[in-house]
Amino acid sequence: MGLQINTNVQALNAYRNLTGTQGAMSLSLERLSSGLRINRAADDAAGLAISEKLRSQVNGLNQAQANAQDGVSLIQTAEGALNEVHSILQRMRSLAVQSASDTNTDADRAAIQKEVSALVKEIDSTAVRTQFNGMNLLDGSFEAKSLQIGANQAQGMGVSIADLSTKGLNLTERTELTGLDTDGATGSVTLTAASGASLTEGKYVLGSNKQVLLNGDAVGTYTDAKITINGQNFSAASGQLMEGLAFDASSAGTVTTGTMTVKNAATFRGQVDAGSYALSGTDVKSAASGGAIVGKLSSDGKTVTFKDGTSINFTAALTGTASFDVVTVATTGQTYSVDLSSKQGATDAIKMIDGAIGRLSDQRADLGALQNRLTHTIANLGVSAENLAASESRIRDTDMAKEMTAFTRSQILQQAGVSMLAQANQSSQSVLKLLG
Repeated sequence: MGLQINTNVQALNAYRNLTGTQGAMSLSLERLSSGLRINRAADDAAGLAISEKLRSQVNGLNQAQANAQDGVSLIQTAEGALNEVHSILQRMRSLAVQSASDTNTDADRAAIQKEVSALVKEIDSTAVRTQFNGMNLLDGSFEAKSLQIGANQAQGMGVSIADLSTKGLNLTERTELTGLDTDGATGSVTLTAASGASLTEGKYVLGSNKQVLLNGDAVGTYTDAKITINGQNFSAASGQLMEGLAFDASSAGTVTTGTMTVKNAATFRGQVDAGSYALSGTDVKSAASGGAIVGKLSSDGKTVTFKDGTSINFTAALTGTASFDVVTVATTGQTYSVDLSSKQGATDAIKMIDGAIGRLSDQRADLGALQNRLTHTIANLGVSAENLAASESRIRDTDMAKEMTAFTRSQILQQAGVSMLAQANQSSQSVLKLLG
């Protein structure tokens, strides 16, 4: 090997190795000082992507846990208020039982009514005052809400609290339906049209929670357009909930001819005109003597369909003589509330308050079950967040013992590299001896 002075290969080699050692030492220092194995994407591109996904899940789970805890607080707020409402209802029921006894005079009942009226107002006041984060909880506005209890989209839990004011508990603003007319019949009238349900005479009440009550028991529901009792739909137009029809056939057996009379049926099944209709085969004509075809009878004899799309459905084929009574249920236009000023009012109030207590108990049971569910949710979210955080740590955090070993190695190599670079620089000076 020759002796050259322009290019010191040994020095260059030592310098290259020293530079690499210094880079490794610098990386170890960064990891040791930050505690992170991945400080930039270049450190581990795939590991960075995975750890960021895990980090977003951990952050989401921690926030979801906080959301669930807020949900528990909301439920506890509502539950505390409902506990007091239950106490008020129990007191009202005691007063109703007291007033129902004839040991009380009218003056006594008037005094009892004053306390009941005050308690009714307090229930409504409680419904208005009970709020969480500015939102009313008991006035019926807190419906179809959702608690985000997961880190990802569509991981919510539905929460609804019904109207638990006196209106929602059917204690006030009750519209009573009276005058159940069955063409002079008494007892109950059987409607063989549509579902074949029965309608019993009695005092029907349109409760403010969209329930139809009969003597305090829920027997159906209502909307602005119709009332449904025992599965039978009634139109609510013009105060008449149902208009019937009568049918007379010329002979027994399946009907092929006859007369169908619709009685004042502007509200029957929508827009069927009142009047007489002749049936000839499957044709329904506008008058008993014949005329324009306005509808069709189905081949099985169970359905009459008019040209405007209105249908009358029967549970069985028309045979012989069939009679469908007019059933008219008119609203009184009056509203009722808890009235203990009379014996009858007090007796009715007992049933009314029992219904309110039952409704309130159902809602409290729902809230209690939801609170227990949220408690388990919070525990599960905590465990999930902990496990995901551990997974993210294994990818992103520095193994301090391992990295310290690498740092020590780099530190020793750096010292050796500096020493060897100095030796390489000295080796070229031996040329001077040749030049003596």
